[in-house]
Amino acid sequence: MRLRWRVAVLAVWAGAGLVVVPAAASAVTVRPGATLFEWPFVVHQDPEKPMCLGVQTTTWGDGKGNYTGGCRFGAPLGPMQAAIKHMDRRSAIGRARENGMSERVGNRLLGELNTIARLPMITGRNRLKRYAISETRAAEDKDKGGDKPKHSALKTQAVLCGLLGAMNGGYSALWDIVANHKLPAKDTIKNTALGCATGISAPPLLKWAKGRGYDLEA
Repeated sequence: MRLRWRVAVLAVWAGAGLVVVPAAASAVTVRPGATLFEWPFVVHQDPEKPMCLGVQTTTWGDGKGNYTGGCRFGAPLGPMQAAIKHMDRRSAIGRARENGMSERVGNRLLGELNTIARLPMITGRNRLKRYAISETRAAEDKDKGGDKPKHSALKTQAVLCGLLGAMNGGYSALWDIVANHKLPAKDTIKNTALGCATGISAPPLLKWAKGRGYDLEA
């Protein structure tokens, strides 16, 4: 299944109020008006790619966990599931609460993330894929089917948690944990949680995912 949503990058991010810091920036400086998506989250991105959120259904992308899809932001299902499994999920929810997430929503989302983390790997990946498909169909105006799903904030946040968690934690680091049965490094645990917190609590990003869905790529 291949669903593509492509929009001019500058128009989208300018309208959403987001400015993304390139991954090459090693020193992050806080400045007035900096958004949650700018600091302290530094995302690995390709500025030449169009703005869309990619969920790559080829489990490990290039075979080493790296995303090879066409979107500026994206991750394969393998690193997404691994990010949720190995991150500090309580820390991610705690950061999101600091940024305005309610106690009720946080508790519900933490329960969902814990469920995904405890599922067998293939089952967890399939759950994330199912959520991405459901939310993309919900965002599709042309889909008038009687079985069209309704938007679910919980599903959107679960997918974004895995996607941005994988990006910030490092695709290859997550692949190495799974492929070589290694324990996650402290930085991986921390960085995946930070990426997740951004994904689940940045309003412009949540609005984009709700309105556009995801680009599902092989």
